[in-house]
Amino acid sequence: MSSIKSRIESLLFISAKPMAASQLADLLKADKKDIIKSADELLADYKTAQAGVQVIKDGSKYQMVSAPENAKVIQEFIKDETT
Repeated sequence: MSSIKSRIESLLFISAKPMAASQLADLLKADKKDIIKSADELLADYKTAQAGVQVIKDGSKYQMVSAPENAKVIQEFIKDETT
């Protein structure tokens, strides 16, 4: 995993909201084109791995989310935690 891709992954993991490619570029002091390329690779990596988390893209924003097929178990966990 490239250094940029690894750092993008860490930022997406800790962020509670989507992050724009331009914001990632500013934080990582990298070219926006390199950020987009690395973030798109990360998105593809997670999609191929069929992991419990995914990276999604909405326009120029990226976000790490739980996999949709795990929604039921996540809902049950949240319900138990809030009662």
